[in-house]
Amino acid sequence: MKTEKFPIQITEKGVTALIRKAVKVKGGKKFDYYIVEYILLGKRKQVWRSDLAEAKAIASEACIKVANGNQSSLEFRDTDRLVYARAVEFLSPTGISGRDGLGRRQHQFNPQLDQNFGLWAVAHRGSNFLV
Repeated sequence: MKTEKFPIQITEKGVTALIRKAVKVKGGKKFDYYIVEYILLGKRKQVWRSDLAEAKAIASEACIKVANGNQSSLEFRDTDRLVYARAVEFLSPTGISGRDGLGRRQHQFNPQLDQNFGLWAVAHRGSNFLV
């Protein structure tokens, strides 16, 4: 197994994220952690993971999303990101993009959106999507 030299640079579509290694001591034992660092909307973000492969996957995913202009989905945490992704999927038939439809309030009534939500709500009845 090849030993990695840190920091590791992950570049996807011209966007770069760094992975740094950190060691924490808990209960007298040393644990290795990997810190994924990337720039999101002008601010440095850090994500800590204990598995290097998982850290590389997160770094790659973050680079791709930033390069594609999909930064808003990275601002959420675990379950919030899933809810956002479902909402974007729900809005896609209406022609409203995630950034347009979820970032601001829609001030005009859209009957197609209301109808689509009704169909979606019936299809997902009993699931944890509806709060």
